[in-house]
Amino acid sequence: MRVILSAGKRGHYYLTARALQQHGVLERFITSTFFPRRCLRRHLVPKRYVRIRSDPGLEDRRVVSLWPIEAAYRVVRPLAGRAWRRAMNAYNAAYDLASIPFLKGGTVFHFANTYGVHSAAAAKRRGMAVVLDQQSVHPGYAIDVLQAEYDRFGMWDSETDAPMVRRVLRELELADRILVPSRFVFEENVARGIPAEKQRIVPFGVDTSLFRPSERTRKPKDPFRVLFAGRMSVRKGVPHMLEAVKRAADPRIELLCAGTAAPDIESLLPRYAKHFTRLGTLSHARLAELYREVDAFVLTSFVEGSALVTYEAMASGLPCVVTRSVGSLVEDGETGVLVPPGDPDALAAALISLADEPERGRALGRAARAVALDNDIQLYGDRLLGAYRDFFAGSVCAASA
Repeated sequence: MRVILSAGKRGHYYLTARALQQHGVLERFITSTFFPRRCLRRHLVPKRYVRIRSDPGLEDRRVVSLWPIEAAYRVVRPLAGRAWRRAMNAYNAAYDLASIPFLKGGTVFHFANTYGVHSAAAAKRRGMAVVLDQQSVHPGYAIDVLQAEYDRFGMWDSETDAPMVRRVLRELELADRILVPSRFVFEENVARGIPAEKQRIVPFGVDTSLFRPSERTRKPKDPFRVLFAGRMSVRKGVPHMLEAVKRAADPRIELLCAGTAAPDIESLLPRYAKHFTRLGTLSHARLAELYREVDAFVLTSFVEGSALVTYEAMASGLPCVVTRSVGSLVEDGETGVLVPPGDPDALAAALISLADEPERGRALGRAARAVALDNDIQLYGDRLLGAYRDFFAGSVCAASA
C-alpha cells in the first residue's frame, strides 16, 4: 500500500502524514505551504508562520508544497471583500488541478474534502483507490442549520456558497470510501442517502505530548477561566456563547477567545466587550500553553465534523462544554458537559456548575485526558491503516500492504 495524501490546508493533516510515514506507507504528502528544514523562504516570512507550517517529524523529500497558489490566494483574499468565497473557490480549484501531476506511485489517494474533485477523478483513472477525508458534516445539514441562525441575527451567510456545496457533493459521489471523524457526521450522511458501508468512523489523533495537563494547583480565589479557540463566527455559536457568559453574570467566570473573527460577527462583539478577552491568533505552541492556564474549554458550534481543538483540550486535561454537533469525543457527565446548540441559558448553567464544583471539573478533566491518550496520534495511524484494509479487503491495495 502506497498512500498519497493531499490537503490544501494544515488542519490535522501534518499529523496524518506523520502517522502514515511512521507506518511506512506514505508515498507523498501534497499540501499548500510547507517549509522544509533548509529553505530560503523560511527567512522571508514571520517565524511564527514558519513554525505553524513546518513539521520536523516529516521527511522533506515526501512533501510537495504548492505554496505559490496559497501565496496568490492570500494576496487576493483581502481585496475580495464580500466576494472572498469566490477567491477561496478559485484557490481550491487551482490547488486541486495543480496536485494532479504528483499522483504517481500511489495505490491509495487520500484527500481532504473541498480539495479533490479533479485530482480524485484523475486518481481513479490511474487505478488508485480514492478515500475522501470528510472534515465537516454533510453540507445539506449545514445549510439547513446555518440559514436559520443567520436569519435569527439578520446577517448575510458568509460561510456557505453554492459552488462549494456542489464541490463537496461531487467529492462524496466520487470517493470509493469516506473517512468520517465522528458518529455525528456518519449519522447525518446516512440520513442524506450515503450508504453506511461506504463510510468508516475514524476519530482524529492528537499529540498528547504537546497537549498535556497542567501541574499548577488552582487556588480557591482564582478566577474560573474558560477558553474558546477557533474562528469567532455564527457557525461556531459565538453569539450564544457570549450571551451565556453575560447571562451567567458570575464574576468568577473569565472567557478567553483565541482566534480571528468572521467579518459578519464583528459588529456584535463590542456589545459583549466586558464579558470576554480577545487573544487573536496564537501559535500552536502558545495554544498548548494556554490550555494549561485555564480551567475549562467551551465550543458550542452548530456545524463541525470533529473539532480538533476539543481533542487538544481533552489531552490537556480540561473538562469540555460542547454541543453534539461539535462531533467530539466528549461524553456527557463523564468527560465534559453536552449542551444544546443555540441555548445560552443551558450553557450559562453548565459554566456556573463547573465553577461551583472545581473537584468535579478536575475529575472530568482526568477522564478526558484518558480518552485522549486512547486517541494519541500514534494510535491514529494504526486505525487509519485498519480503515484502509477494511475498505479495500481483497483488492490490490490491500494485498500490497
